[in-house]
Amino acid sequence: MTFRVVWTDKATQELAEIWLNAADREAVNAAAALIDRVLKVHPLDDRHEIVNGFGTALRVPVGIDFGVDPENQLVIVVAVWFAIEDLD
Repeated sequence: MTFRVVWTDKATQELAEIWLNAADREAVNAAAALIDRVLKVHPLDDRHEIVNGFGTALRVPVGIDFGVDPENQLVIVVAVWFAIEDLD
């Protein structure tokens, strides 16, 4: 099953700001691409429950908040932040 991943305008802007300020822009590109690939295939396996069906995924140096709509096979990335270490 493949999910469609949609990044909100806010999330896209936050990712762009992280990329512009990053010492290693390739690491930001790679992390965002990996997050996108994982969410397309395993969005429910790659999250930590927060509230109301929203979760967090992290691939240093990028962290995201996202929601999953399993019925419509849709993932919506709603926020992005700079992450300096993995969550435990």
